[in-house]
Amino acid sequence: MDAATCKAEFPLFFPQIDDNLAAWRAKGGISFQDLDEAARTCDPRWGMARIVIRDGQLFLRQVREGDESRISALLHLIHTAVTTDPSSTLQAGNATGIELVLSEADRDASPNDAVWAISKRVDEPKSKGTWLLPDFGFAGWPETGIASFDEFLHLAQLQDQLAPWAHKGDKILWRGLANGYPPRVDLLDRTDPRKVAGAEAWADVKQTSFHDVGAEFHPLIPMHEHCRHRYLVQTEGNSYSGRGKFLWSCRSVTVAHPMQWTQHFHPALNANPTSRAQNFIELPGPLFNGLEETTRQLQNTAGIPIQQDLQTTQGVAGALGVNPPQRIADNAVESLRRRYLTPAATACYLRAALVAYAQVLKTDTWPREENAPAWDNGGSGIVPHGGPGGGVAPGGGRGKDLVKVGVKGDIEYGVWRISGSPNWPPQ
Repeated sequence: MDAATCKAEFPLFFPQIDDNLAAWRAKGGISFQDLDEAARTCDPRWGMARIVIRDGQLFLRQVREGDESRISALLHLIHTAVTTDPSSTLQAGNATGIELVLSEADRDASPNDAVWAISKRVDEPKSKGTWLLPDFGFAGWPETGIASFDEFLHLAQLQDQLAPWAHKGDKILWRGLANGYPPRVDLLDRTDPRKVAGAEAWADVKQTSFHDVGAEFHPLIPMHEHCRHRYLVQTEGNSYSGRGKFLWSCRSVTVAHPMQWTQHFHPALNANPTSRAQNFIELPGPLFNGLEETTRQLQNTAGIPIQQDLQTTQGVAGALGVNPPQRIADNAVESLRRRYLTPAATACYLRAALVAYAQVLKTDTWPREENAPAWDNGGSGIVPHGGPGGGVAPGGGRGKDLVKVGVKGDIEYGVWRISGSPNWPPQ
């Protein structure tokens, strides 16, 4: 999709981008020194990358992969967005290159506002201007047993045929690790049959773990099989929870506590019980207060046709407002699975955010590269180090001692991949 089509198809993405643009213009823009500081202050416990986009290509200046494949996944998303741009370059924002620093951290990636992050606090002042990336799970999350998000969307759609609404599980479902996080601990307490009489009639909530063992841990449920249940629970943890996009892709009603973190697609979430476009339920809180009452009402109204409002069938809408469960579930499919969570939406968002970001780069603060004239436009603006053709040397390649063979400079993303995706620069 071109930029105009993206804006028409996914208008809810753009207010946050406009807010960031205004914030950074008010702060005077982003300098080369800002990015130096951003890279230096990224939390060392998490992976990070510093990248350059030039001539429709992605170049890597610095890569530090964390304990998982998150940075590789984030770079894949950016590469896909850049190389599928109908204009072939992000010229609408800046014809002379873009440089940015990104972090995979769940939260508090850096004290520097210029770092691109995967989530931010709901109450964060707009003046901070945090640029949000789609989280790594939009590419793939192999550490949790989830393949590509594209494949998950296919499997989620398949569940519509394998487990239509009438045959879905009728208890609210959650699997995960509490890990001391207050929302998850509260959820387990409120659904424990040993503590709450009758909880087994409405809740199927159990702890799982990828590593821990013990009587309190139960078998994992593949993420797409969550879609075989009518009601699902979204819980935050260390910050946002990466499960959200998967749950909201099911033809199910997802119930969340009051969320404290937001991601790039959250403007498309609608918890307004008086809106016929509602696509999930957000409890008033604190935490999961009201979960039992809401779940029992979901169970009691599960058979009400999509076309009918609860107020007209019950007289009192209660916790659900006007929308029967099937309408909320269908809205999630139409607005999220088929629209704002699609690969097309992810690419559109990223391109638009990058174009806006490019407009606040103070390119006159970038040092002039010795090889700059070898690039187009006389090498004006931001160019990769050591190029064109940087990051390689005879005798290099996968598994080789890249320092010994004298590899220097920024490496093009595709070459980095076929070289084994090493941390960069070689050390």
